[in-house]
Amino acid sequence: MLVSVIIPVYNGEQYLAEAIESALCQSYRPIELIVIDDGSTDRSAIIAKSYEQVIYIYQTNQGVSVARNTGLGVAQGEFIAFLDASRSGLIFSVKYNSMSLCTCFPMSAVFLVHS
Repeated sequence: MLVSVIIPVYNGEQYLAEAIESALCQSYRPIELIVIDDGSTDRSAIIAKSYEQVIYIYQTNQGVSVARNTGLGVAQGEFIAFLDASRSGLIFSVKYNSMSLCTCFPMSAVFLVHS
């Protein structure tokens, strides 16, 4: 099952690489990593684009809710995980077994998407 990890970012160059690395270091595969740049004026775009695994989308600043919805619009996963770039120091983990897919990171969310 594909897990889409959506990272909304606004001027988050200080934390973005760590958030991306947190998602990429997961042993669970497959994952799809989507960074939604909500109008950043710092180096967030350069950082996100430096990872070939990242799907990078830029939009004018409209707020984190719209950025998350933009990510949902392009996500292909059966599961959706939101990871805030500014909370990159938090533990992010994805594990799958025959019973469930679980994520462990505070102040974020995972959703099962039915097709």
